[in-house]
Amino acid sequence: MTRVLLAEIMHETNTFNRIATVKADFETRYWHEGLEQARVLADTNTEIAGFLEAAQRHGWDMVVPLAASASPSGPMAADDWALVKQLITGPLKRGERFDAIVLVLHGSMVTQTSLDAEGELLGEVRALAGPDPLVAVTLDMHANVSPDMVDAADLMMCYRTYPHVDQRERALHMARLLQDIFDGAPRPKLVHAR
Repeated sequence: MTRVLLAEIMHETNTFNRIATVKADFETRYWHEGLEQARVLADTNTEIAGFLEAAQRHGWDMVVPLAASASPSGPMAADDWALVKQLITGPLKRGERFDAIVLVLHGSMVTQTSLDAEGELLGEVRALAGPDPLVAVTLDMHANVSPDMVDAADLMMCYRTYPHVDQRERALHMARLLQDIFDGAPRPKLVHAR
């Protein structure tokens, strides 16, 4: 059975805001740890919902350590960022193996310790997972895509609509691409160009 690690940490950071964003700020929108908690998003227009639907359609075994989203605000507090990374990388650190790791990100997250939080997270995920699992990322259409993000990922896809109404659709599209690769399609290669 195909195993997929799915995690979300969605935050658009305003670096001019000096008030740190903490876990409680995410909880005002949502912070779900584990697959059963994340299932409350199943009927929403979110990437998590799209990937849960795809998992059911394709028969994937899903592990969802975290699905969290906050309103735009200041840089994420260092301790809470450490917790996020611990939750997301925990299954990999325990030696669990996955065919793909899917991260739902905004693409402009800054923390008190990192100006490229998504690049840092993706780098840690890739280092723990090794070269074989696919690493796929969904992003907001105005993400700040860094070379570190591209180096660590195999697939990236951003929203196509503004206002953003196609998150679930983008997740279903990404899931189709993943399933095609599981079925033997060539593995893509990302290139960072400006």
